[in-house]
Amino acid sequence: VRMCTMEYNSDFTAKWNGVEMEYLEGEIKIPNKLNKYLDFPIKKILIRPHTHNRMNSVIIKGLQDLYVDTLQLNTEYELSGEIIEVADKTPIFEVRIKDKTSL
Repeated sequence: VRMCTMEYNSDFTAKWNGVEMEYLEGEIKIPNKLNKYLDFPIKKILIRPHTHNRMNSVIIKGLQDLYVDTLQLNTEYELSGEIIEVADKTPIFEVRIKDKTSL
């Protein structure tokens, strides 16, 4: 699943437990086609760092790249990103951390 538009860009808060993000609050936009592949309510989210490509060479103001190995356990993060896959009924998002969250 790869969305080319920002139509499904989600902004949400989640807590890092060392393996996955525990969803806390915010708006998660998921295409209706994927609903049957997911468990609801969403309680956990798997993440992948945002990766740059040629079409996305401009840094988006207010966001910073995410490096999973720098995340602190049991810390809440404000994230922005889009769903890219589903694994075992859990959404996988390609995300960035919003700047106001400190590492």
